[in-house]
Amino acid sequence: MLFGGYAMKWDVADEFMPYRHFAAECWRHGTLPLWCPYTRYGFPLHADPQGGAFYLPAMLLGLPFGYDFTAVALEHFMHAVWAGLGFYFLSLWLTKRWWVALLVGVSYACCGVFIANAQHTSWVAAASWLPWIAYCFVRTMQKPTVYLATASALCLGLAATGSYPAFLLVLAYVLAVTWVVIGVERNKARDMKSFVVATAWWLGSCVMGLLYASFPLVSFARAYPLIDRQENMQAIFQQGPFPVSAWLSFLLPVAALTPKWIGHTDISMANAYVGLVPLLALPLVVWSQRRGKAFLFLTLALLLLLVAAGDATPLREWLFRFAPGMNTFRFPSMFRVFAIGFLLLSTGYTLSNNRLIYRLTAMNRRLVKRYCMMLLAVLVVVISVIVLTRHDALTKAAVGLYKTDPTVEYGALALNAVLQLACVGLLLLAIAVVRRKASYVFSALVAVQVFNFVVLCMPNVYSTGVSSVKAQPLNARIDSLDRLPLQNLITSVPASHYGDVNMHPSFFNVNVLEKRIAHDGYNPFVLKAYTLLEADTAAYDQSIRSTLVHAEPASQARLQTAAHTPNRLLLKVDANEPVQVVYQQCYYPGWHCRVDGYETDLSNASTLLSTTVGRGRHDLEFYYRPDYVWLWWLMPVLAIGLGGVALSGFRKPN
Repeated sequence: MLFGGYAMKWDVADEFMPYRHFAAECWRHGTLPLWCPYTRYGFPLHADPQGGAFYLPAMLLGLPFGYDFTAVALEHFMHAVWAGLGFYFLSLWLTKRWWVALLVGVSYACCGVFIANAQHTSWVAAASWLPWIAYCFVRTMQKPTVYLATASALCLGLAATGSYPAFLLVLAYVLAVTWVVIGVERNKARDMKSFVVATAWWLGSCVMGLLYASFPLVSFARAYPLIDRQENMQAIFQQGPFPVSAWLSFLLPVAALTPKWIGHTDISMANAYVGLVPLLALPLVVWSQRRGKAFLFLTLALLLLLVAAGDATPLREWLFRFAPGMNTFRFPSMFRVFAIGFLLLSTGYTLSNNRLIYRLTAMNRRLVKRYCMMLLAVLVVVISVIVLTRHDALTKAAVGLYKTDPTVEYGALALNAVLQLACVGLLLLAIAVVRRKASYVFSALVAVQVFNFVVLCMPNVYSTGVSSVKAQPLNARIDSLDRLPLQNLITSVPASHYGDVNMHPSFFNVNVLEKRIAHDGYNPFVLKAYTLLEADTAAYDQSIRSTLVHAEPASQARLQTAAHTPNRLLLKVDANEPVQVVYQQCYYPGWHCRVDGYETDLSNASTLLSTTVGRGRHDLEFYYRPDYVWLWWLMPVLAIGLGGVALSGFRKPN
């Protein structure tokens, strides 16, 4: 994506990029990205937790030059790097071995979640913040400080504004269990006072984080009863599992692309590859004499994998029925993210406590770092050359895996297995050659792990994340489209959200980029007001044929647009008799209407916006302003304050 300049595809191109592009354009135009008018007669973008309208990293990427395919690829890359850093610090704090932390950090940043779920920007964002929140939690419970508290609040607030909400819910359960375990240990040590103090610090951090994200969270809470889920959650909560047959992806990642092994799930949900070295270290977890926490983490990983398997086990159904909040989301496969985390922590503990490995890696650390940096630089250059020169061939090979021909599937698996065996042989050969030189042993581990990811996961990258279309022409086309303010709504009729072939791989929601209000759309955030309109076939057909702003009867009034932004429409009305003025946007709490500066009621507060205007000339204004919009001011204030305090207290860890 970065070196070859190829655009990302699927949901990231159809949903996440257009909405982030719209939000960035609003910020650059000096308008709050509250209401997005372009999809299904409009919806509150600020209430959609996946829209990213108030997600700080997306805002910073979009403010300078706008948000496009390059920006969304850079955001994905930054999230992966940030996830690796977070897992590095978490592992470093738990294992006290920097080389182990680096190994598992790289493994987490390159794992199957960031490859398979590349199209789900909110999932990638959530996976990048989870290790940082966990790291802040364990450090706060050990020894709370002001700097840790502010860093915790900032991480929680940022995760709440840009992540898939279910991840934070599951993380809350994981941290609650961890908190109980820590409490039991402190009670045995008769040190409950420090435990209570640390708990108070952590709760204070949570409160500050919730205050930072209060506007998006309150918006989502207000919107939740007004969203049409279209289907009963009872019937869909098992959709998108990580089936037991897909566990083969731990060994052969290409299995996540073959229909035989992924079953009835999506290929985005079927990859959990963590690299070669963690797999080879798993037997040590069982055989090691000092397996304690490592065995516990491995058990938790297996338990979460069973939950992620969906209806293959009763665990997900039990959580749905009895655990508060677990009945609000689908996609059991998301539990595999936590399973991967515990699996890597188990591996890290095992490698850090193995005396033989420690002896081989405890010498000449300065030489190790220099050698690793040189080796990784060479690998980056080699990988870049491969991507730039062999992109078409790799894309065709990846697309070929979609065929139902068993020969193709088993051939791909066989090739993956051969490459995996080659990596194992390479690792064993390197260790045998270097013997007891710690610098070379460590370099072999990291180099083989990175090389293993590149060689084995390349088909997955081109199947689930990267398209065969260059991003630069798409970005140029986006730059050539209309900017705010918008088109003349008096003469425009509702458009369709389907795009043209020139915007491939963005097949849907091109109207968001082109500033055309659509009567349909690709958007899971569907309002009940739209559902009511769509259910009335005659009214829906009439709305499609009518202009976006019109009077009823049309012959008795002349309308002229005076000003228009996504959150506001000002009209000049000259009516021969009282008329009904209709603005074809879904009704939602927060919409108001003024006639000649005086508040007036909206006539039809169930579907589309409309009001009655008397005879004569009038200034009519529709504007969207929720009564809690003032909460958004807490975000920049707390971001600057918390960020400044956290950065001022940063110290290099021992």
